[in-house]
Amino acid sequence: MNQRTISQLSSFCLVIVLAFGISSALTVIPKFEKNHVRIVNNLDNSVLFYHCKSKDNDLGLSFWYTNSSKIKLHAVFDVFTTAVEFIQDCGGYYCIWIAKEDGLTYIM
Repeated sequence: MNQRTISQLSSFCLVIVLAFGISSALTVIPKFEKNHVRIVNNLDNSVLFYHCKSKDNDLGLSFWYTNSSKIKLHAVFDVFTTAVEFIQDCGGYYCIWIAKEDGLTYIM
């Protein structure tokens, strides 16, 4: 191979790498894409209370019974965010959270 062919091949490879890098970096949530969050109660003999709200909407307080219990825990955190890393970790626009005795985790 001559120097010109190697240079052209290197330039082509660079363009391909940049194209894939830019396309993955631009993976953002479209403004009107519907997002879904599912919360599963796997607590042993406990009621799971949760309150869903965003800066625009307050969906109110909800609860799921399994059986009554006297465990009282309180936590506040984001179950959904538009950060690209979260969307990729969560697996897209449908996030599933599971409440268990050892904590609340999401399924990837």
